[in-house]
Parts: sequence; structure tokens; C-alpha cells
Amino acid sequence: MKQSFYVWLSVIAFCAMGVALRSGGATVGEEFFEKKIRPVLAESCYECHSASSKKLKGGLLVDNRAALLKGGDTGPAVVPGKPEKSLLLDAMAHRVEDLEMPPKKPKLPDAVLKDFERWIKDG
Repeated sequence: MKQSFYVWLSVIAFCAMGVALRSGGATVGEEFFEKKIRPVLAESCYECHSASSKKLKGGLLVDNRAALLKGGDTGPAVVPGKPEKSLLLDAMAHRVEDLEMPPKKPKLPDAVLKDFERWIKDG
């Protein structure tokens, strides 16, 4: 009896947490993506890695989740929950020779890289 009470209490708490995390129709994760991640992708990546780019580079699209998971010519760009296995983060941090993104520009600021690491960790 006690055990089922705790199970139901956990379910209720989990549901309440989901409601609390929603703000204006967007979850905290969606809000973080829209404020911290999408603007960087749009400014630094879309020119070469979007459906609207004139010439797609490396076979990689960053327009949507499925495209990032699929990746490009070198494999998956993002491995949810595993920033250390996410090639996108390695390229953005200039940790892979000949795959430094954005190309011919300084690496993105550490704060931006930390945001991407958090976003990937969060899945």
C-alpha cells in the first residue's frame, strides 16, 4: 500500500514538474534552443548547411533535429546526451583539423560552445 502511494506521488510530482517547466507554450528546452542555439546556427551555419543554402557543404543539414542526428558525409553531427561524441561540437570548438566550423573564422566563443554542450547533454 505504501509503495503504490509513493508511485502515485512520483507520477503527480513528475506531471506537476512538466507543467511548471512550460512557459508560454514552450518548454524550458525549447526556449533554450530558440534563445541560445538557433540564432548561432542561423548566423554561423545556415549559409552552408541548410536546405536554402546555394551549395550544401559536407552533406550536412542543420535545419532540423533529424538532419543533425543523421549528419553528413562524416557521420552524425549530434549524439543526444553525449557531447563528447558529437562532431558538431568538435567542429565548432576547432578540435578537428580540416573540419573547423565556421571555416576560415575564429572558433565560436567558449560561452556559445558551453551552450551547445548543454543543449546536446539535455538531448
